[in-house]
Amino acid sequence: MKLTFFSVLGTVIEAFVLAAVILFAVSPASCSLSKDGIREITCDSVPELLSFSAESATKIKLVFDRNIHFENLRVHETESSGTPVACSCDCATSEKEKVVTLERPACVGKSYTVDGLVCDENRNTLLFSIDFKGFNDNRAGLLIAEVRNAYSSKTNQYEYVKFYCTKSGNLSGYEFFTAGDGEQKKFEFSSIMVQEGEFVTVHLRKMKGPDGMYIQDGMIDETEGDKTASYAVDSSVDSWDFWVDNQKSRISPSDIIILRNADDGRVCDVLLLADARKAAEDWN
Repeated sequence: MKLTFFSVLGTVIEAFVLAAVILFAVSPASCSLSKDGIREITCDSVPELLSFSAESATKIKLVFDRNIHFENLRVHETESSGTPVACSCDCATSEKEKVVTLERPACVGKSYTVDGLVCDENRNTLLFSIDFKGFNDNRAGLLIAEVRNAYSSKTNQYEYVKFYCTKSGNLSGYEFFTAGDGEQKKFEFSSIMVQEGEFVTVHLRKMKGPDGMYIQDGMIDETEGDKTASYAVDSSVDSWDFWVDNQKSRISPSDIIILRNADDGRVCDVLLLADARKAAEDWN
């Protein structure tokens, strides 16, 4: 009986050791042993980047879910050359909020990327990369003025959203989207100077025919400073016209249109529409 007991005990111990080895082998790289290295294994999640915002032309802020320090940090132009941008940050200090200071102001509307490696006190790491636009410190005032959510293929008239400029300035940093389309179809305004009292129209379709060619001429984005460049249907010499390269219907009969500050996420204007028949009934 003794031989049988110790034989079984040995088998159990071998199984336990094997399970422990396998468990340790498949544990995430972010796990760390306790101080004595024996009793317990603490498995932490990797750090999470909670928010990112451009605070000014020379400062960007990153907020994490815990105290971290930078192992690596780099800011560069997003375009092909990826020209580095000199910056400074208190990389070694462990804290939740990190402010990165650029040595020269970012160009308004230009695309930049900040990437790096952060590490928390338990040596859990996060590799991140975020694209952002050069901060606009001369932002125009903008409000939703008019919406067309219907269309006619016979007359080549399609959906658009028209905005009114309440203050002269640059449009860079504004974006809008609808609840029906979602964030993936948001429109980002280009770096264009506009004047108080002017209109800005975003045409939400740029239709093509069966042959793959655009069905009408003159659907031109007026990004070069000429407000008369676009001459397609619904273009206006009194409005800055921009065209979305899209073939499908946009803006639902009942929808929410949101104009937002892309730098800090602040909602600047909202328009709620409801189908008259549905609005007259009990509907969620």
